[in-house]
Amino acid sequence: MANKLYELLAVEQDRKNKANESLGEAKKIFTKNDPYFDGMIKKYVAIEEDSEQIPDETKEMVKTVK
Repeated sequence: MANKLYELLAVEQDRKNKANESLGEAKKIFTKNDPYFDGMIKKYVAIEEDSEQIPDETKEMVKTVK
């Protein structure tokens, strides 16, 4: 199934615009929303049995990447 050149040229600009829009959105998300992708789990392990018990800290990610 061979495409004709005029068929490809008809959709080329639309595809370029959609690709640029997607890239722009990705750049915006990754540069402006840095804390969205910061997740952590801190666990406290006591060296001595009699020491103070400190609760674990967790921070979940707001967004993930597929």
